[in-house]
Amino acid sequence: FDPLGFTRIFDIRWMREAEIKHGRICMLATVGWLIQELFVFPPKYFPKNMLQVDAHGYFVQTGGLSQVNLFISAFEIISTVAVIQTLQGLREPGD
Repeated sequence: FDPLGFTRIFDIRWMREAEIKHGRICMLATVGWLIQELFVFPPKYFPKNMLQVDAHGYFVQTGGLSQVNLFISAFEIISTVAVIQTLQGLREPGD
């Protein structure tokens, strides 16, 4: 199903790999959201009575989001090998 014709521009294997990866990221985000709502870490690390909207600004100032960006960047760099292997036909998308 490709109503906009993206497969004429991009390799279908790359598109499949991206779709599977985005689906997995969405599943992890959903689990993270649920865990965040159910469990609270000790106030030593996370201030009490802070709205989730305010937490973003707090963790930007304290450096918490820098750690998240570091882990995401490392994951993307490692997964680049898998994308290259997929485009070369050495593996199936999502393996």
